Amino acid sequence: MMSKKTQQRKLAGTKKKFPDYHQWNSAGVGTGATDTKKKKISNGTNPETTTSGGCHSPEDKQQNRAQLKEENKASHQHQQALTRQLEAQDHTIGILMCQKTELETALHYSQDTARKFEEDSKDLAGRLHHSWHFAGELQRALSAMSAEHERADRYIEELTKEREAMSLELFRNIITNEELKEKNAELQEKLRLVETEKSEIQLHIKEIKRKLETDKIPLPQVQTNTLQEKMWRQEEELRDQEKLQKHEEKMWRQEQRLRDQEQQMREQEQQMREQEQQMRKQEEQMRKQEEQMRKQEEQMRKQEEQMRKQEEQMLKQEEQMRKQEEQMGKQGSRWGSRRSRCGSRRTGEQMGEQEEQMRKQEEQMGEQEEQMRKQEEQMRKQEEQMGEQEEQMRKQVERLQFKEERLWDEYEKMQEEEEKIRGQVEKRREKKERMGEQEEKMQEERCSEPCLPPSKYPSDMSHPGSLEPAREAGKGYSHDNRTAQQIMQLPPGMKNAQERPGLGSTSCIPFFYGGDKKKIKIINI
Repeated sequence: MMSKKTQQRKLAGTKKKFPDYHQWNSAGVGTGATDTKKKKISNGTNPETTTSGGCHSPEDKQQNRAQLKEENKASHQHQQALTRQLEAQDHTIGILMCQKTELETALHYSQDTARKFEEDSKDLAGRLHHSWHFAGELQRALSAMSAEHERADRYIEELTKEREAMSLELFRNIITNEELKEKNAELQEKLRLVETEKSEIQLHIKEIKRKLETDKIPLPQVQTNTLQEKMWRQEEELRDQEKLQKHEEKMWRQEQRLRDQEQQMREQEQQMREQEQQMRKQEEQMRKQEEQMRKQEEQMRKQEEQMRKQEEQMLKQEEQMRKQEEQMGKQGSRWGSRRSRCGSRRTGEQMGEQEEQMRKQEEQMGEQEEQMRKQEEQMRKQEEQMGEQEEQMRKQVERLQFKEERLWDEYEKMQEEEEKIRGQVEKRREKKERMGEQEEKMQEERCSEPCLPPSKYPSDMSHPGSLEPAREAGKGYSHDNRTAQQIMQLPPGMKNAQERPGLGSTSCIPFFYGGDKKKIKIINI
């Protein structure tokens, strides 16, 4: 039933589409009807003939039958031709409907692909804008890094100049230290000579004391004066030697400090050299990174050019797709069944090729996106490394500045110590000059002072007027001189002077008083 209904609908549609069939059918049917009517009328109009004869003649019946058969055959053949035409038209209509559906699906797919390409193009445009922005940031970072490199180079040049100046100062300090060492060696030799002289004088004094104790012989006043002066000189020399020893100890300590400072300076120089090597290595690394960044920028530019070319190709392909859609619409309206079939096949093939091209392009775009992402990650990692290296450089610069400040402080301390040492050396020279002047004055005073006439020394030393002046003079003298006490003990040994007439009968009493510059002068009474 459904098949009959569909056939009837198709026939109705075909009848509407083909008016010639209606005209032809109406014309054929009309002629047949008129003939039959005419025959009926003719048969009916001549009742006389029919009635006259009573029935038709056999010839007329045969003719009518033959005509009816021929008409039936013709109508049957015409109906078969019409059914064939209708079947062919139904087949063509089905083919056209299939082509229409295929074209609609192809148009829908092409529209979807065009939308996807538009979205991809927008995404790519956004990514290109982001890449341009990122490239600008990278260029700014590179310019900042180049400026920092220039600053670092300038700072390194300043450090090299300062290091050269410090090396010159160190060389000068080493020379001054060597000179001071030579002076210290000379002073040590002089001290050794003075110590030997001191030991000899002490031995000589001990021998004299022994002789005095054993013999108890009164010596002349000149010998006592000379011995006393020698003792005072020796005591002063001993004091000066003690001062020199203390000063030498200070000098040794200062030399040790200078040596330690020299060692520290050498260690600092070694550290500075190591830091310079590290800075050079870092500079080489920075240069390599800059070269890598330049290469990456060139790659980014090439990729951007490729992306532009791909965008142009995409735009061209979109235009081609639009043109093809327009052509397909025109072809669907103009072409016939056969041409439409050939065109549909060709367009189907073209659409397949275009789909393959689009897929390939999508794959290429995906690969390029992955490459861009990888490059962005690499650039981020490089930026992080550059930031870490900048922090390390800043820390190293701060350390170098701190070390430079320490070196300057140590250098100032070294200069102060050198000035102190020079002042001490000058003081030593002045002391030596004063000692020489004092010796010259002492010699002049010895020559200029007249000796009083000798008087008889009383037998007992318990006389109050004999020792009180000496005690008062001893009280006036600030230093506790053992030599003065020893000389004060000499007069009691002169009791037996008259018992030994061969050694002389004159006796002398030494009288002490405090003079200038804490010296003790002796006047024979």
